[in-house]
Amino acid sequence: MRDLRCRMQHEELIRSSTLAKVSPALIFRTNRFGRWTWVNERWTHFTGTPTEDALVDRWTQHVHPADRARVQDSLRQAVERRDPWQAEFRLLGPDDHEIVVFGHAVPENEGLGPGSYVGALLDVTTQNRAARALLEAKEAAEAANRSKSEFLANMSHELRTPLNGILGYAQILARDSTLGERQRDEVDKIRQAGEHLLTLINDVLDLARVEAGRLLVEPVDFCLTDLLDSLADMARVRAEEKGLDFHYESGPSGAVAFPSGVRGDQRKIRQILLNLLGNAVKFTDAGQVTLQVAAEPDGLARLSVTDTGPGIAPDQLERIFEPFTQLGARSGGADGTGLGLSICRELARVMGGQITVESTLGEGSTFTLEVPLEPREVGTPRPAPELRRLGFKGPSRCVLVVDDEPENRMLLVRLLTPLGFEVREASGGEEAVTAVLANPPDAVLMDLVMPGVDGIEATRRIRALETGRRTPVVALSAAVFERNQEESRKAGCDAFVPKPFREQALFDALDQVLGIEWILEDPAKKGACGEGGAPCFEAPPGPVVEELYELAMRGHIVGVRRVIEQVEGLGPQYAGFADCLRKKAQSFQLHAICDLLEPYRS
Repeated sequence: MRDLRCRMQHEELIRSSTLAKVSPALIFRTNRFGRWTWVNERWTHFTGTPTEDALVDRWTQHVHPADRARVQDSLRQAVERRDPWQAEFRLLGPDDHEIVVFGHAVPENEGLGPGSYVGALLDVTTQNRAARALLEAKEAAEAANRSKSEFLANMSHELRTPLNGILGYAQILARDSTLGERQRDEVDKIRQAGEHLLTLINDVLDLARVEAGRLLVEPVDFCLTDLLDSLADMARVRAEEKGLDFHYESGPSGAVAFPSGVRGDQRKIRQILLNLLGNAVKFTDAGQVTLQVAAEPDGLARLSVTDTGPGIAPDQLERIFEPFTQLGARSGGADGTGLGLSICRELARVMGGQITVESTLGEGSTFTLEVPLEPREVGTPRPAPELRRLGFKGPSRCVLVVDDEPENRMLLVRLLTPLGFEVREASGGEEAVTAVLANPPDAVLMDLVMPGVDGIEATRRIRALETGRRTPVVALSAAVFERNQEESRKAGCDAFVPKPFREQALFDALDQVLGIEWILEDPAKKGACGEGGAPCFEAPPGPVVEELYELAMRGHIVGVRRVIEQVEGLGPQYAGFADCLRKKAQSFQLHAICDLLEPYRS
């Protein structure tokens, strides 16, 4: 029995020795003091020195000097506590070549008091190099993203600042009653060009939000019918200007009727449909464009835009949704950023919907937005036409305008002074704080990005003043990212208005912080009727009035504009009548045009 046991032990020793020779790991055994008593031949591969060196000299002398103290301390603590030991460190190989190793050892006689350890060192140099390269690539990508975000923020601000002046002064000129019709039309063209440029800027910013995963659903209750009517009116004008027919269908025969009132993200749905309708008109040379809405039984809205354009090849159907992709020029040119469809698909996805496309070369395309909308029993009523603000009731209000750009300050002075505001100016944050301390205004319009003390810091300092604690501050800035808005709120701003600003948004913000009771333009004076509904303008002959009325009832806005031009040519006595009609036609107030014409009908 003893001979058998000895033979088995001998065979086990041979097997262990063989395994130690072929193992890719450095295997070792230590005594109770942490010194190695045995090591396999892998030591020579790691360090280029005989295995005896590891036993005679302390093996830790081959550890990189920067790691040596840490390794010795961790090993000592493990031996004292009889705990497993592990560490990652560098060994100095031949010619001081560094090898990164991972070491692990366990007590050999655990539970029997102090004793030796058995463990191994594994070469992880390659893995570490790959992990380090991956980490460096990740950090480089994050740095690139930060640089891109910084670039987009700077680009947005630099473009929005001059655009604020273009659109702002266009709004001021539109309020000038002394302008002739030709000048008004030219101002309107300036405004339209500025709005188009603003759309392109917003497309780029939306792409940044998509890539950052910061798109959020903003559901509201709204009237779907009113939204689609408005979009159809705008698309009809553009289509008829190109000689195209436009059709708006509320749903195919047998389809589920969709309720007028719904809950969903109105802004995103509007943005998607504007893009699809704009593309359909732009890329169609002849034929028609159709907007169709229908509902599925499960509450899914299907909004389709069909054109008779050139169509899209099957292998291009997915490419059109890629960022910066344009499939070549069509009629009207391939203007735009090439971001529209890419952004639209992401907007639909965020809302829980999708955009699909069907197309046949030479025949046309159909883009369909499917989006879930929660029905509401009563839709939002159609808003009344916006009335121009002429002033406000009560005592004069003082507004401090803070902006480092003189043009931006002058724009607000020109806009607010005629309404009865006392407007003071500050060219920077520090000057604004001093002005509030000396004589607090009723409200502050604060630019955020300024040299020296910026708007955020200025707002914090104003809030720290006894005189500025209750002073309303409205951020008015071309820095429009969500982080800019959140930062302004944290600093103490009561409202945020993006540049380029629309006067309606600015007035709403002032109303919010000051509770202003506005004096609005008298609706009776906007129409063509005097007291008791009697006409106050000389009207053209009856057949012309009837033609205008019929065109307005059909929604043929291009036809209405054409007849208005004819009326102007009939004689100067009809100038007031034509001017009143033109104002309503410019804002697509077809119902108001019919109401205006009614007293003149025979």
